[in-house]
This record gives sequence, C-alpha cells and structure tokens, in this order.
Amino acid sequence: MKNFTLIAAVAIFAAFISACGGAANTNNAAKPASPAAASPAKSAEPATKADAPASADGQVIKIDEAGIQVTAPKGWKFEKDGEDTVIKSADEEIDFRFSVPADGDYEAAVKGAAKELDSYLKNVKIDNPGSETKVDGMDARGMAGTAKNEGIDVAWNLTVIKGPKKPVLVNIYATKDALQKHEKETKALLESVKKM
Repeated sequence: MKNFTLIAAVAIFAAFISACGGAANTNNAAKPASPAAASPAKSAEPATKADAPASADGQVIKIDEAGIQVTAPKGWKFEKDGEDTVIKSADEEIDFRFSVPADGDYEAAVKGAAKELDSYLKNVKIDNPGSETKVDGMDARGMAGTAKNEGIDVAWNLTVIKGPKKPVLVNIYATKDALQKHEKETKALLESVKKM
C-alpha cells in the first residue's frame, strides 16, 4: 500500500510536468531543506532584482544566471541557500530548489543530475528515468522517483532546463500528503517558469 501511495505521488508530479510542458526539480551538492524544514525563510521576493514585479498570483523571482523567472504563489517563501534559489510553501512542506551549474554545460548537468540525489536523499529509486520535454520553449530533461528524506517517504522530480544563459536544475520533493494539499499552487509555480 505504501509503495502504491508513493507511485501515486510520482504520478501527480508527472501530471504537473506534462501540464506545464516541463518543469521542476533541481539540485546541487548543497543540502536541501527537509519537507518540514525549520530554517527561516522570508516571504517570496526577487532573488536578484530588488524591483521584480509582483504578479496577481504571487511574487516574480528572477534567476538572472540562467535567464529565467518563476512566480512564487502568494504566501510562499523565498530564500537563497548559497548559489541556489529556494521557494517553499508557507508550511515548508514543499521545497523547490533552482540550481545553476557554474560551468553552464547543459549536457554535463543532465548526465550528473541523478547522482546529486544520492548526496541528500536515501533509498533513491528512479521510477521515470527521464524524458525530453520543453519548458516555455526551452529544452529540458526530467526524471522522477521516490526516496526517503530523514526517514520520511517522499516523491521527487528533477528537471534540467536549458535556460537562455545557463542550464538550471529544478528539484522538488515532498510527501504525497503535501503534494495533494498544495496541488493547485505547485502546478501554478511549475507553469510559471519562463524565459526572461
């Protein structure tokens, strides 16, 4: 039953990604927050531009290094974790991490993406080994699966987007309950990833 629950959560991720034409999950060697992270985060605000506009649905966050932007839903939080841009649900049960590889090599980012998961998740299983897609016209490759984070079963999705300037890894992981609870906001965030 538990395995079925996790597979259902991965199916929710896949539906979100299909709906927005690509999408979401990043990663680098920096340790991401747990689904119920206790680290302080501020309300969503621009990552690199103090004057980024607020949209009707939330705060636009620009990731200049990659040449993309994303809109955090109203009430969601934003923080910088080293070079990463992290957007979390208000209750911190869902964590989106946008990482831009310094070398800017899309193919290398795609090849090394899955290895990064092992650096902070346990019992990583890949249910979808990857597929080519488009995110706002940008080439992307996504993969999905299940794992454990601090003993908690989670579903994860990792997508590498070939941004206009550099690739960006978009990493999301959460429990099935959190995905269901925040389905509308998560889908909106995924659909908001755009070229600047």
